[in-house]
Amino acid sequence: MNVEDLILISVDDHLVEPPNMFEGRLPARFDSVNPAAVLSASDLRSTSPGETPA
Repeated sequence: MNVEDLILISVDDHLVEPPNMFEGRLPARFDSVNPAAVLSASDLRSTSPGETPA
């Protein structure tokens, strides 16, 4: 097998959504389950529904 014949496929790619990705884009009935970005005094954190940022 030659290195030139190999196909490199990255499986560790990441997507970074903008902090307001879901704000105002989903029906109101999903407000309680929408992920959110929360800006604290020290940083920006992404939270899951029902989670309080540290």
